[in-house]
Amino acid sequence: MRLTPSAAVLASLATLTSLAPLAACAKPPVPLSAADATLLERPVDGYGDLVFRGTVAAGTEKYAVERRVKEDGANYVATEVYLPSAEAKCTPSLEKSCRKAGTPTIVQQATHGHDGTLVRFEEIHDQTGIATVVEARSDGTYAMTRRHGTETSTDTFRAGDPLVTGPTLASYVRGHLRQIRTGGVFPVRLLVPDLGRTYDFSIHSDNGPSGTTTVAIEPTGSFTGFPTLRIDFESRADNPIAFHGRLPVRSATNGTVDGDATYTYSVPLYR
Repeated sequence: MRLTPSAAVLASLATLTSLAPLAACAKPPVPLSAADATLLERPVDGYGDLVFRGTVAAGTEKYAVERRVKEDGANYVATEVYLPSAEAKCTPSLEKSCRKAGTPTIVQQATHGHDGTLVRFEEIHDQTGIATVVEARSDGTYAMTRRHGTETSTDTFRAGDPLVTGPTLASYVRGHLRQIRTGGVFPVRLLVPDLGRTYDFSIHSDNGPSGTTTVAIEPTGSFTGFPTLRIDFESRADNPIAFHGRLPVRSATNGTVDGDATYTYSVPLYR
């Protein structure tokens, strides 16, 4: 007798198959190199003027986030730091993050144009042990260097749709918000530093609460395992006030997490 798999079984197999490339790209966590650990411990105040402070909620875990900005000629140097919340306790599974008080768990820094065009990006991630640097080249490609503990690898991203990540995502969306509100759709490539690759996304308007504009950043390529990301902008000053979706922090079991971040501003306008 020949057995035919049910639709549910086929769907499960398809999901597992689609997830396989994503899992294969992930590297097991290791301690940061001594040099990268030193970079992580730079004083947060040195990153520039405070733009906002926020709270990141990922399930039962909470972090604080700050955005600080310096001007560099025609560009901004925007740094977002993620710190364990005041009530966070060090656990064996996150012992790499149990550094002196005030030390970030993650530092993401991007040099970008006022419209969000990425010039350079750097991330130091204490939970994965990965440090990533991505730099724009004159031919439109991007060069990437990743340090995973003491191992170093390099790669190149092709020229194509705009590259966005970390501190530049909301900047890019904000720079195109007028067109998005009137139905404009913008394709981008989202850089995922801990996986060392990019994914195709589409930015478009979404329904939001009264007084806000919600923008959806939706995966458009082959299945990535990512949810649709959303950013809420308050309508008067176009400041991003909340983010919903995949977060850069990891869970206590080192898994990727989806959650929410909300921001409180120290200046009138986002930059």
